[in-house]
Amino acid sequence: MVYQELFISLNKVASGIQGLLNDLIANFNLDKSTMELPLTPKQVNSITDIYSIESSIKSCISSLKKILLPLVSDNKTETNIDEPSPSINAADFNSTLYYIRSLINEKGDRVEELKRMSGETLLDEVLVKVHSDIENAKKRVDKREIQLLDSILIRVFNDRVISEKFNVYERGAYVTNRNINRLMNIRTVEQVLYMDTPMAIGLQNPELPYWRNLNETLKIANNSFVSDTPIEQILSNDILRGNVSFDEKVLDRFTYKRADGLEINLLECATGSKSFAALQLLLKNGFFNNKTLLMIDEPEAHLHPQWIVEFARMIVLLNKELGVKFFIASHSPDMISALKYISEKEGITPKLNFYLAEKKNPTDFTYTYRALGTNIDDIYASFNIAFDKIDLYGTVDDEVL
Repeated sequence: MVYQELFISLNKVASGIQGLLNDLIANFNLDKSTMELPLTPKQVNSITDIYSIESSIKSCISSLKKILLPLVSDNKTETNIDEPSPSINAADFNSTLYYIRSLINEKGDRVEELKRMSGETLLDEVLVKVHSDIENAKKRVDKREIQLLDSILIRVFNDRVISEKFNVYERGAYVTNRNINRLMNIRTVEQVLYMDTPMAIGLQNPELPYWRNLNETLKIANNSFVSDTPIEQILSNDILRGNVSFDEKVLDRFTYKRADGLEINLLECATGSKSFAALQLLLKNGFFNNKTLLMIDEPEAHLHPQWIVEFARMIVLLNKELGVKFFIASHSPDMISALKYISEKEGITPKLNFYLAEKKNPTDFTYTYRALGTNIDDIYASFNIAFDKIDLYGTVDDEVL
């Protein structure tokens, strides 16, 4: 969370410095080959990526100095925003220094001090600010303050109260320990993927961030995958009757190759097929392991009843064989029954827990989730409301029959 926030901030600086450098090169017809124009990573996954951005900024600033300093007065340390050298357009120079100051984004008493700084000193100030932000971020990571999570909960749910009610436990131990104002490390989960609809798979430049994350995760290549595992054989031979892969070099798309040789853009396949394709891709690229949590919203939504059972079977087998953890929301009697009884047959019932959402008050929108263990009777009682509705809207009097 900290590094993603820092990435956004640093990337603005890096993009601004690099854009400014490009403008000056173009305006003064300078030899671009002599200038360093490094690219910054598109996303950040570690402190290494953060240092890569810092290195890019340093390189660009070094190149900027090569351009700017010869263009201003010989007395570089005395160069002032109000006294540019005649060798550079006054308006351009004012704009350049103003822009560099904006990248530092200082407030308060330092504004006047920054106004008096030369171009060279201002560029050094950018580096100081960048390094300071990185060091502060490292301290925030070490502190693991719980406000980091609260700020995201407030932003996502638009509710300041929820952070006071929200606590996470792992096997009885606090993850959100408010007594010491600290987020503890999670030991049993290292990677999480959320899929609310398989229709997102294969979309070009999807708007939602978790759709982008889903597609990027599915694209991961793994050349060491062994294709004769029982789960993969079931997916390939019995369900999909083919293989799905990501063609990065030629088509830049997910491709479904059927057993008879027909190749189809996965984006044009049935949505139910995409559901199983996602499982196959994640299995093949090594994403699935005992530290993986896969969250799926209504996996049954696009599936024929028989494929609902097959999907439940895949969930059970992936948990049994690889230890993959699942968090699933479902409204399907077939899904609930299949998960319960296939889990019993495969001997993983101790790992299975059902929860029932119940309204606290009929007039509001607040729910509690009651833990049921593996007893699904109350879940079926809630499903029976559908039959009551059919009786209400669809039956006719016995006399007429």
